[in-house]
Amino acid sequence: MAQTSVPSRQELQPDQCWDLSALFAREEDWHRHGEEIVRQAQAMARFSGHLGEGAAAVAAALTAEDALSLLIERYLAYASFRHDQDTQDSAGSSLEQKARQVVAKAQEAVSFIRPELVAMAPGLLESWIKDDAQLAPWRHALEEIVRRRAHWLSPDVEAAISALGPALDGASQAASQLSNADFDFGTVEDGSGQSHPLSHGRYGVYLTGQDRVLRQNAYRRTLQTYADHRHTFAATLAQTAELDAAMARLRGYPSALAMRLDERSLPEAVYPTLVSAIDQSLPTLHRYLNWRKRRLGLLELHFYDLLVPIVEDSAMFTWERAQALVKDAVAPLGDRYRKALSDYLAKRAIDHLENRGKRSGAYSWDVYDVHPYILMTFTEERQSVFTLIHELGHALHSCFSSEHQSVRNAQYPIFLAEVASTANEHLLLDHMLQHADSDQERLVLLDSLARDYLGTVYRQAFFAEFEQAFHAAHEAGEPLTAESISALYQAAIEHVYGAAVTVDEETKMEWARIPHFYFSFYVFQYATGFLAASALMEGVRQDPAAAERYVQFLSLGGSLDPLPALQQAGVDMADVASLERGLAAFDRLVGELETLG
Repeated sequence: MAQTSVPSRQELQPDQCWDLSALFAREEDWHRHGEEIVRQAQAMARFSGHLGEGAAAVAAALTAEDALSLLIERYLAYASFRHDQDTQDSAGSSLEQKARQVVAKAQEAVSFIRPELVAMAPGLLESWIKDDAQLAPWRHALEEIVRRRAHWLSPDVEAAISALGPALDGASQAASQLSNADFDFGTVEDGSGQSHPLSHGRYGVYLTGQDRVLRQNAYRRTLQTYADHRHTFAATLAQTAELDAAMARLRGYPSALAMRLDERSLPEAVYPTLVSAIDQSLPTLHRYLNWRKRRLGLLELHFYDLLVPIVEDSAMFTWERAQALVKDAVAPLGDRYRKALSDYLAKRAIDHLENRGKRSGAYSWDVYDVHPYILMTFTEERQSVFTLIHELGHALHSCFSSEHQSVRNAQYPIFLAEVASTANEHLLLDHMLQHADSDQERLVLLDSLARDYLGTVYRQAFFAEFEQAFHAAHEAGEPLTAESISALYQAAIEHVYGAAVTVDEETKMEWARIPHFYFSFYVFQYATGFLAASALMEGVRQDPAAAERYVQFLSLGGSLDPLPALQQAGVDMADVASLERGLAAFDRLVGELETLG
């Protein structure tokens, strides 16, 4: 890779970036929008104390709350996008801070709704849900409130929690700002002594490159930067664990894990079932890692060797070619899906170029009455095409959900979100395998699939094991320090990876650069989503009718609980056999790679 500097945001052409004018034509409009949020939030007081008067009163309050949520969604999205596109821009940071303050007050204004519904006489709300058509648009949401009735607090306490919203999110915000805005990773040298600028975006590029010296230097420099601030990151992560533990106690849950899974309408057994299934398949993982070490000709396999392709993948993809590829790859899902994807790509809704201060990683963020927006850094490497189609999976999920569901039911749970994104990745890999023009390209793609299992299934399950361990340690009264957190991280590494990978001193600090740990018990859903997507796309390949069932599943949004929604699509994630089928496919894949030598 040629040495180039990372451009500032101002150096990019506007038509190369996402277009936020669909949200607000001018920043002044955003400020006026915030004033309207305040007015509508204050007007919610007219419903307080009256929900028990009948189904009509409940319907009126929920209608007003939905209207307010639409305003909030657009307002917060604009401010967050301005911040994320350049975290060094103080104007964008100010907008986000202002937005979070306004949103917190608005959420406080509606916080009486659920406690009032919970406080009704037993059976009353249930009878209204069953018998009064006025409440049909909110049936699923109301049934969830009834189900979780025992965990809702008094109106005053719920209002206080809402008012503390920005403060409660402070640990995550501080860690993100430190990592994205304040860190300067400088430059690192490759095997020829040439210097290269290091950034969040280029870290991933270097770790997939063939130059092992560059990989090692980028890896160690990045993690050493986090290690230099280890006490700050330990404090923010400990604060997250404390907040979750406190909320679990307040709401009457035995643990933070139980609380977070119940909030997602998932049985608690889903988590240990995944971890147990992964444990049973660890011998296959170790076979793959040992095969990888042999193919790379290494005496020791380090963590900076896990992402590099076994054979150099010299294929490069322009932004235009990547878009054409993803359109072709989703053809098995039918004309309706493919047209929706083409329509979305025609919008300026994706921010794909790198600039200094841009938030690391990638995401899709839906704005219900506009369209989803995608933030990513496209590097022209093959993996960037996979990142694109992954985020498009989220975006198209949102498009179909918004088209068929109300604003409340359109918000699908995280457990389902990773199915839609990962299914697209499976389709892209299938498409590339079908059009591979050499044995070497086929090896590239098969190893790519193996690395997907490594990163999306085993790595996320490893994260899940570590996350459960540090929350459990905190709940047991053990202090969470940089040293104790790193020890827990190393223990999880040794359990999952065994002796197949050599653990460097810096590796123990990797937990500090994983932002998902601030969104408790999130990461395991990447693994379940990958395995569910694998089963669903296998069905699509075998039965054209399965494609229509899949699109219908996307259209459900959050109108059903996660497991029943997936059952309608054709996979039962409550059955351990569904996990075992996906893991058995990995075993077959490793066998094929071993056959290749």
